[in-house]
Amino acid sequence: MESRKKLLVTGFIVGALWPAAVPMGETAESAEKEPVFVDLEENQKQLKGYVVDEGTQTNLTQISFYGDTSVRGILSETSDSSIELDLADIKSLIVSQENYTSKRYPQKDVVQVKVVDQKSETHDFLFPRRLTICGRDASNFGHSWYIFQINELHITGEMPPATIPGAKSSDKMALLNKKGTKKG
Repeated sequence: MESRKKLLVTGFIVGALWPAAVPMGETAESAEKEPVFVDLEENQKQLKGYVVDEGTQTNLTQISFYGDTSVRGILSETSDSSIELDLADIKSLIVSQENYTSKRYPQKDVVQVKVVDQKSETHDFLFPRRLTICGRDASNFGHSWYIFQINELHITGEMPPATIPGAKSSDKMALLNKKGTKKG
């Protein structure tokens, strides 16, 4: 009888906590298949370009790695070093092998990527498989992909920084200055 009560209490607790533990409609498998969009962080370069995904080209602005234009922890089969890469320094990322088993780092879940730098030199690097690429399209919709989901990312330039509009009329400024210096 005592074990039946424990089972009933345990079942009640699990049932009550289940909705908090598993968000509605989401499983561990679906969560890893859907990358999350993150806006570009302040003081980051506003880069534009496009992603090629299954033959579809998506033009983007505010391109980032999960909100940041640089990423650390990039690896190489030819070196033990960890590499930092900034999107402003590259022309393109081309995914060579989305399911890659590294000889040097067999325990790491990586994607083999060809990186073309601004000098048009090609480098073979290993990116974390779940690295998220984000950007906004012309409708200002946020897009996100895991790097293994794309074929290519191309950086075509930098957006000009936003400017603060100046005074519309020097007369208005003169009037404001005059009012500020009146003595009453």
